[in-house]
Amino acid sequence: MGKREKKIEVIQKYISGVAGSWPAYTYGRIPNALINNACSSYAGAVQKENILGLIDITVFGNGKKGMMFTENKIYYDNGMLGNRGSVSYMQIYNDGTIPGELFHASYNETALQELVSLLATIEGETFQDKVNGTIDSLTQGLQSITEVVGKGVGLYDAFMELLGEEGSDICQDNKKAKELYLESLDDIPEYWQFVTEDDIRPIRFSEKINAITYQLYHLALEDNDEIQAAGFLRASAKFGNPQALYEYAKYAFAEDSATYAEMYEDAQYAMVADCVFENLEGAKYCLEEAKNLTDDENLLNDIAWLEIQIQIKEIKAIF
Repeated sequence: MGKREKKIEVIQKYISGVAGSWPAYTYGRIPNALINNACSSYAGAVQKENILGLIDITVFGNGKKGMMFTENKIYYDNGMLGNRGSVSYMQIYNDGTIPGELFHASYNETALQELVSLLATIEGETFQDKVNGTIDSLTQGLQSITEVVGKGVGLYDAFMELLGEEGSDICQDNKKAKELYLESLDDIPEYWQFVTEDDIRPIRFSEKINAITYQLYHLALEDNDEIQAAGFLRASAKFGNPQALYEYAKYAFAEDSATYAEMYEDAQYAMVADCVFENLEGAKYCLEEAKNLTDDENLLNDIAWLEIQIQIKEIKAIF
């Protein structure tokens, strides 16, 4: 669940308690007239899709006074001179305090404090927090991995501890594996580029590693971190995840974000293509490996389509 979904969830849970006897509205159920009046009165040019909650404290129910919760900020006009403004969740998170102007006799102070604190906490959640949470949920070994990392062994060794002897034995034969894990958290190592068949052969030793790196790829996408996303997708592909191999081939085939956006519906992820440096040969190898590792008919059809596109592109290049 991304930050936006989490915010929608907590607003739905707490906003009625904050509003007390005043009308409260949640995402997807806010009348357009109230949105327009609130924006023209105190919130300004806020996009409708970014409004996650609204409290109306006007006697006539026109929405011109109250509180608006958006994806990144709270806007408020409590009907008192000077008691109007906005504050971002990140500012509250960084300052560690909630501005006193937010509180007003119209609202339940305790419920408002709890809601705003939760929204600020969600906004302040870092990518590393998500990584840690994902590792814990996928491995179901919270205590184990915490103890290992706590001893300073590091993320890679924590994974190896959870995988057991099988993973450790294989990784001793592959000196790049440890470097891959550590450096993937910072940047894309040059040696990840597909140069020879030996260099790009997936390390097929753990479904857990497969799942972890692929989940981290999606978390990086949620954070709009294209470099991290490309790194984790490459890692998942190298560990023999057929879906990751196919998706990596899509980016490699497109070569740049503009081409990717024209070709695929998930254009919001197009920027990852600018962080993938492999060529058509790398894309072809990924697809061949993916075919050897899956019997999913839908995925095989997607692979066949992309292979045809590669052939067409190669023919065009000749002429």
